[in-house]
Amino acid sequence: MAGLWKYILHRLQSPEIAPQGFDLNQAVTIPANEVFYPKAVSDLLTYLNNYTDRILSEEREVIELELEGIRELTEIKSEEKDIEKRLRNVIEFWLPLLSFLPIYT
Repeated sequence: MAGLWKYILHRLQSPEIAPQGFDLNQAVTIPANEVFYPKAVSDLLTYLNNYTDRILSEEREVIELELEGIRELTEIKSEEKDIEKRLRNVIEFWLPLLSFLPIYT
């Protein structure tokens, strides 16, 4: 079986089949910057992300329900800005609870 696999690889790598070689961009994943953060930074960012998800989850559900069954088309960019403003207002309401973090003092 190993011999068959070697033959298949040899054929696939031949100039007739892949004259320009292979593009591995779709197969290889380059790590995100977050992979290199110290554990304390990574843990803090994870906490903030989870906290923000919990705070925004109810408003996101309301927004998703409002976006269903729209009868008239609207400008997407404008709608996205309105949604961002709504979510930002929710976050700003809860922001004082984050005052324990050094980045908010």
